[in-house]
Amino acid sequence: MRQTRRHAGHGRSERDPWWKGSRGAVLGLVALAAAVTLLGRCTSPPRAPQGDAEATDAPSVAVRPAGQDSGGFVPVPAVRPEDAGAGRLVPEPDAGGVAAEPADAEPADAAPPLSEEELFEIQYPMHAVVTGNLSPVYHKADSNSTRLGYLRKGARIRLGLKVDRGRGCVGGNWYPLPEKGFVCSRSLKVDLQPLEAADAPRGPDRDEVLPYRYGQNRQHRTYALTRLPTTEELTLVHRRREELLQADEARRAAELAAAAAADAGAADAETPLVELDGGEPDGEAPPPDQNRKPVVAQEGEFEHMPGTELPEGSEPPPPPAVDAGTTAPPDAGTAEIVYSLAGPPPGTPGSDTDRVGGLVSQWLEKDFFISIDRNTSAAGERFYRTIRGLYVPSQYVNDVEGPSYHGLIVGPDMPLPIGFVGRGRPTTYTRGSGSRALVESGRISRQAHRFLREQERVGSIDYWVTTDGQYVRAHNFGVAAEQDPPPGVAEDGRWVQIDLSDQLLVAYQGRRPVFAALVSTGKEGFETPAGSYSIASKHVSATMDGITEADGAYSIEDVPWTMFFSDNFAIHGAFWHNRFGMTKSHGCVNMSPIDAKWIFEWSEPRVPEGWHGVFGSNVQPGSVVIVRE
Repeated sequence: MRQTRRHAGHGRSERDPWWKGSRGAVLGLVALAAAVTLLGRCTSPPRAPQGDAEATDAPSVAVRPAGQDSGGFVPVPAVRPEDAGAGRLVPEPDAGGVAAEPADAEPADAAPPLSEEELFEIQYPMHAVVTGNLSPVYHKADSNSTRLGYLRKGARIRLGLKVDRGRGCVGGNWYPLPEKGFVCSRSLKVDLQPLEAADAPRGPDRDEVLPYRYGQNRQHRTYALTRLPTTEELTLVHRRREELLQADEARRAAELAAAAAADAGAADAETPLVELDGGEPDGEAPPPDQNRKPVVAQEGEFEHMPGTELPEGSEPPPPPAVDAGTTAPPDAGTAEIVYSLAGPPPGTPGSDTDRVGGLVSQWLEKDFFISIDRNTSAAGERFYRTIRGLYVPSQYVNDVEGPSYHGLIVGPDMPLPIGFVGRGRPTTYTRGSGSRALVESGRISRQAHRFLREQERVGSIDYWVTTDGQYVRAHNFGVAAEQDPPPGVAEDGRWVQIDLSDQLLVAYQGRRPVFAALVSTGKEGFETPAGSYSIASKHVSATMDGITEADGAYSIEDVPWTMFFSDNFAIHGAFWHNRFGMTKSHGCVNMSPIDAKWIFEWSEPRVPEGWHGVFGSNVQPGSVVIVRE
């Protein structure tokens, strides 16, 4: 979907401490000093400063320990605040001048080697939790340096010791992060021991297809509250909701009457949303022009996901269990990153009456989506607290299951090219015995793929011949095949190509495809622009909302695996439909969440653990994205 940026703003559980209690903290500091001495024996000496480089007392840096995708711990020399990032994964060579000991020589007083976990604890002893909506990460300990990315509210992270020098962190201190970058403590709470943050929003789970639990609102005028209400306040909210529903019904009746009077067809004034896997066009006849224009989904972008309809006045489902000890966060309300067509979020109250004393943040329309943090209750009603910190009545919300489609990881031994069916259910043919005529042999289901052998022309029609000898009209396949990387991409570089006609995204490592999946790009009026781009920013999630003439209002909290490549156009996961292979979006490149996650984790720049987003720059360039007609 296409959005206009309005304003900008993850975390994993931290590791167990190696000290406990006040006495333990003192002992821990003693152990820290001793261990740092040992560390000097276990690491290569840093390079001598060259040119005008200045010495620094900044801590040396290490990669993550086992269990955090480190692939092997490599200690590195100390870094200066001026250096790029807080850590590098390649050790510096010896500066020279010191004779190395023989490989088999062992000093008589050699200390036992430290484990990866021990080294990490020594180099990153500080614990922190993000208390601001977002906490920027900079290339250097300088707020004027390149911004690498950001941490989201509630993220729990580990830090090295504060650096002695830096600029732009007035009232705080600069700390290095384990992989790279520096963060100012003004938006953090920092301590030697793990910090309690029971009310912090749940961090995204990057090991899952969807980073959060999502729900789809199934009623008009569902209230999203800034805090848990009292019984008296909830009564006022219910009363105002009924008044708004009655006003909506009256307005709707007037619109239908006006449409009928204008002979516009009152029955067409409300087009119902379709089920997730409705009927598809057969796609047999080739498109009228030879550019193979993609099939267009005939409904709005947002569909009903699997679940039970909840008509007004119906009995709600059994409420979910309540997390013990849940209370409202002190600053519930705004989303950290929102991309919108224009203006405030749809459903934002326009008057004090609609705000009900400031309690109502938003009146959610039917089919708005929320990201769910936890369950709670107040005033005899069950609520979902959202990741944004709002409270939505759970009886009006269905859980989202997500689409079934997924693309293909192309293994090194798989034959190429590979054809993907994005339009209809094409017919397969075989050669008739004793003749060159083709005989119909079956059909291929939409969203399937086939390994292809060669192209062949029969009569006036071009066919692809599959590896099992089946003939399929060529226009029915989007094809992933080897091709040279675009200018500026290294021979083994990572780049992405999106074919608008075939609705196919292919990820390449150099010349060879490594992943391919059907997508949904912008429909008529919201076309995805062709061109050569690079990934400008990546977000584990980003809220998107707006109002369009075609589809009306929409609002989706925490759209997963979002990668912006041109202005407000992004590749992102879409859990609200399964029509991949047909144009459908508001301009963005919709992918099944499992496919978007693959591209998100594979492409550059990489999002380190604990971060919520990164920004492409000269320091960390983004992967090239080619969009072609």
